[in-house]
Amino acid sequence: MPCIPFTTLVMGRHTEFTAATTLYAANFAGLVIAGLRLMALSANPLRDEHWQDRHVSLGILLASSLLTLALSFVIPTEALWALLINVAASPIAHWYQRYTGGAQKAHPEQ
Repeated sequence: MPCIPFTTLVMGRHTEFTAATTLYAANFAGLVIAGLRLMALSANPLRDEHWQDRHVSLGILLASSLLTLALSFVIPTEALWALLINVAASPIAHWYQRYTGGAQKAHPEQ
């Protein structure tokens, strides 16, 4: 997305402003929504054993972006700490895959 360099520049220069943090978090949320939509439209060969991991990781990124967006109105200078939740995305995705019994096929009848 072409907005990433701009929002990163704004966030880097103006971390104390709510608008900068809001713009940065909203941009990430928009990217995640676009990524989830692309995953939903992807062809069946792309839905391999890692598809569920990617789906869970995008969900965690969306949750952390929305949390950052909410915190930006309360404490804009500290709101970006919510993005650290993404460090746990891979372990959570692996746990979820074990908990649900492995990756599910897109179309099991094929």
